[in-house]
Amino acid sequence: MVSKQKIGPLAILVLALWPVMIWATMLPWLVRFGGFGATMVSLAQLSGLVGMTLFSLVLILGARVAWLENYFGGLNRVYILHHWLGGTALILLLFHPLFSAMAVLPVSVVAAAAIIWPLASLVLFLGWAALLVMISLLVLTFYLRPEYQIWKMTHKFLAAAFLLGGWHAFLIPSDIAQNWWLRSYIFGLATVALVLYVRHSIFNAHKKYRYLVERVEKLNDAVWRIVMVAGQEAMRYQSAQFGWFKFINGEVRAESHPFSFSSASNDDHLEITVKDLGVFSQSLARLKPGTAVEVQGPYGRFNFGWSRHRKQVWVGGGIGMTPFMGMSRDLRAETNNGYDINLFFAVRNKRELFALEDLYAIEKEAMRKLKLTVWFSDERGYLTAQKIKELTNGSLKGTSFFICGPGPMMASLKMQLLQEGVAKRDIYTEEFEL
Repeated sequence: MVSKQKIGPLAILVLALWPVMIWATMLPWLVRFGGFGATMVSLAQLSGLVGMTLFSLVLILGARVAWLENYFGGLNRVYILHHWLGGTALILLLFHPLFSAMAVLPVSVVAAAAIIWPLASLVLFLGWAALLVMISLLVLTFYLRPEYQIWKMTHKFLAAAFLLGGWHAFLIPSDIAQNWWLRSYIFGLATVALVLYVRHSIFNAHKKYRYLVERVEKLNDAVWRIVMVAGQEAMRYQSAQFGWFKFINGEVRAESHPFSFSSASNDDHLEITVKDLGVFSQSLARLKPGTAVEVQGPYGRFNFGWSRHRKQVWVGGGIGMTPFMGMSRDLRAETNNGYDINLFFAVRNKRELFALEDLYAIEKEAMRKLKLTVWFSDERGYLTAQKIKELTNGSLKGTSFFICGPGPMMASLKMQLLQEGVAKRDIYTEEFEL
């Protein structure tokens, strides 16, 4: 039986290949691939069809539709797939004009050059304009890595690239123009994608909860705890989930940023723990009690309750300890449940520690269900799967692992655990890079 979180990726695969199956029924394969020119034309058509289909799916996944994450295993995995599909769509769409040019190259170099030249016709201009916008946005995302709010603003131009590409697809004489089923499928999927993306990503039509800042506490030189209470309707959430927070305060930029919850599930007080990582997070230290907060969420599926094993290892690297603070608090309420959890707080040195007294108090109240180990990498080297194995006195198999921290740390630990024989489905990571 297919697990629920695999339904999403399987659905993406089916949706991406569906236009190929329609296309394959339109002409005999000997006609499609009967010679160099016909083969290049077919490859151009396929790369264009699948590229535009993936582009539609990229917009749908990027719209942050809450119920979709149930079928992917969390919004962070939705965004990972969103990034991967975006890169794949661009590659396919770049090959589309190249295959088209190669189809006529043996007959006429001039005709091939005309396909590459964007000003040769309106149809070609629209296609190349869409590609240029896509390339700019992907270079910005993967290589320049601007400040989050700049990235968020520029990412809205994806809709413009999509409209240009769609206009090109429906104007050019092609299989889309000739086949009603293919045309209906591409148009229908594109419409759903555009409506969702414009509604959720451009007009931000997400449910919003009103909270008020109750207090701000400095935990170390670079980390603050922000505690909030609901103004009206309280959000229902589980520990370690996350939301988008917008602080309505003249001293803090009116921007929406994602933060993990560090409070227990459905606690009366919503708590986040923030590290000084940029201009916005620095400004949060100036928040005053009574400041209004707009919260969108909750999102995420990073919680010990979804694991199949009661024996677990949690690893928080630096500010990656945040989701485990809420999970640890939830653990206190669990009775006679057989949980056996080792929590590792991995930092470089003592200066990076925060909320340690709270964690020791939670460990004591958890009644042996939780064992806290503080790991200083400056003194003992990086935390490895082998060291975890030694400190937990046994095999790593039959154990669920939850890891949150810097990307390289998570990737390294995950690879080591897989090499130790831990099943992939027993490793949960909170990889959250937009």
